[in-house]
Amino acid sequence: MTTDTAITIETVETAVCQFYGVNARELHLTRRKLRQELSFCRFLVYYLCVKMKIATKTEIGAFYGKDHTHVLYGQHLIQSRIDTIPAVELNVKTIERNIIPTKYTQLTNSGI
Repeated sequence: MTTDTAITIETVETAVCQFYGVNARELHLTRRKLRQELSFCRFLVYYLCVKMKIATKTEIGAFYGKDHTHVLYGQHLIQSRIDTIPAVELNVKTIERNIIPTKYTQLTNSGI
């Protein structure tokens, strides 16, 4: 998706939304009963942003109108799913490659 520009929360959000076919605006909804797939996508954005060191938990939370503890909860939920559901791990890796394809290719080719 991007090679020379800085990776932002919006970049990650776009990649996750494209992968799962959801509207990015919906991830910013504050309804109490956000559809489960939208919550999962938002939590995945949290997870990837923290993993890729794009922003702090406080900054990520503020982007969505949440606090850092919500980001922490989402991060742990996604990690739990990655640990128990192989398809989730595969999807996360695919999204990461879509965000930073050049870096991934260089790491893979160097044997890392």
